[in-house]
Amino acid sequence: MSEVNITPDEIRNALIIEATPLDYRIIENILRQLDVMPRQVLIEATIAEITVNTSTEFGMEWALGKGAAAAGAGSFAATINKLAGADAISTGLRYSIGVTDKWYAALHALASEGKVNIISSPHVLASDNKEAKIDVSREIPISSGSTQITSGAVVGTTTIEYRDTGVILSVTPHINERGLVTMDISQEVSDLEKKSVDVAGYSYPAFFKRTVSTTLTVRNGQTIAIGGLIKDKEDESITGVPCLIKIPVLRYLFGTWGKQVEKIELIVLITPRVVANLDDVDAVTEEFKQKVRNVMNRFYPK
Repeated sequence: MSEVNITPDEIRNALIIEATPLDYRIIENILRQLDVMPRQVLIEATIAEITVNTSTEFGMEWALGKGAAAAGAGSFAATINKLAGADAISTGLRYSIGVTDKWYAALHALASEGKVNIISSPHVLASDNKEAKIDVSREIPISSGSTQITSGAVVGTTTIEYRDTGVILSVTPHINERGLVTMDISQEVSDLEKKSVDVAGYSYPAFFKRTVSTTLTVRNGQTIAIGGLIKDKEDESITGVPCLIKIPVLRYLFGTWGKQVEKIELIVLITPRVVANLDDVDAVTEEFKQKVRNVMNRFYPK
C-alpha cells in the first residue's frame, strides 16, 4: 500500500481520503465493515414501593397464580424468590427472574388494592456497553456552612448546597452473541428523615441512604425483579373529641394517640430488549406509540 492521507471532516461527519484507486477500494471495504449501526438495548424499568406484610405476600402469590402455600413473614423479595424457585438471600440485595407479564400483572393487582405505590415507569434506550441513568429524585437545599462576624453588628452568611433524594438507577448493558444481556446495575435510594441532627449548636437535615450494586445476566425480553431495600415508615394519629384534641393541654385528656409502623420495600423491575437493527427500532417505536394511545384513550375517551 502506498502513502495514504486521511483527514476527518467533523462538520460533515465524513472522511477525506487521498489514495490510489486500489488503496481506496481496500479502505472503503474496511469502512463499510466498521460503519454499522451499534447494538442498543431498550431498558424498561418500573420502580415501586410495596407495603410489606402477610397480606401482600398472599396477594403476590395469588397474582402470580402460585397459591398461598409459601406465604409467611418476610419481605416481598423473599416471597418472589420462593415463587420463582430462586435461592433466598438473607440480607442485602435480593432478586428474582421471571416472565415479564406476570410481574407487571402482580404489581397492578396489588396497586388496585392500595398496597403498591408505583413511583415511576421510565424507558431509556442505551447503546451496548454504555451507561443509562434513570433519576427519579428531587433536590433538597441544605446548609453546608455558615459564617458570623461580630463587629458592632452581627453579619451572617450561609452557604446552601442541593442534594438529590429519591431513586437513582444506573444500568450498563452488555450484549453477547447468544442474545443474552449482562447488566451492571447500581441503585441508590435516599430519603429525608423527619428528625434533624444537631451539630455544634446547629440543626442539619438527616438523610437515610441505601445503595446496592450487582451484575446480572438475563435473556432478551426477560424481566428481573430487584428488592431488599426496606425502610420503616411511622405514622402518628390522634382520635377523640374534634375540638378538644386541638388544644395543647386538653388533647392528652380527651384524645387517644396511636403510632403505626409499616415496612416499605422498594422494588425495581427491569426488562432489557435488544434493538439490533432499524426494524427493531420501528417495532419498539410503534409499541411505545400504542401504549401512549391506550393511556390517552383511557383518560380522554372520545
